[in-house]
Amino acid sequence: MSEISWVKISSDIFQHRKINQIRKLPDGDSIALLWMQLLCLAGNTNDTGLIYFTENVPYTSEMLSVELKHPVLRIDEAILVFQKYGMIDVQDRVISICNWEKYQNSEKLQIIREYNRIRKQEQRKKQRERSEKVNGKTSATIPGSHALELDKEKEKEKEKKKDKTKQIVLTTRAKNAETSFESEEYRGDVNEFNFELPGITIIN
Repeated sequence: MSEISWVKISSDIFQHRKINQIRKLPDGDSIALLWMQLLCLAGNTNDTGLIYFTENVPYTSEMLSVELKHPVLRIDEAILVFQKYGMIDVQDRVISICNWEKYQNSEKLQIIREYNRIRKQEQRKKQRERSEKVNGKTSATIPGSHALELDKEKEKEKEKKKDKTKQIVLTTRAKNAETSFESEEYRGDVNEFNFELPGITIIN
């Protein structure tokens, strides 16, 4: 996601009632600073107020501690405070800034929304392609009529192979039979059989 170089902050932010309540807490000024840092981080992520390290890797408290240069305990405390005041939401460990639109101008937001819409559309397309590959398919499927023709051709090839096999078997059997007729043992059997028949003369 490409970064944006600004977030819109009201000039009276330090008179805001939530910021006033935060600043009265122990380490309140540091937590208020952390809020500003989270806004900037969401601007850098540039994904409708979401804050994550990568799309598949959400920030942990330790990672935010390194990124924003605050102790881990303060990060955890700030997250709880911001959630309590409805300033952030956390789903599946991904932080999102509530009412993110008010920190962006409307024209820039429209550009961001369009960019995100196209990006998500591309992501869905890639996911479908990966799913089709896993299932042994491709995005370019064979039309139904062409597939039927291929099936018919395959059936014809199978029938041809069967016919050839039958022909070979029959030819082999015929040759074996011919050999048997020509054998001396068989001829002797025939002669012996013919001698037993009256009125038949055997000529050798």
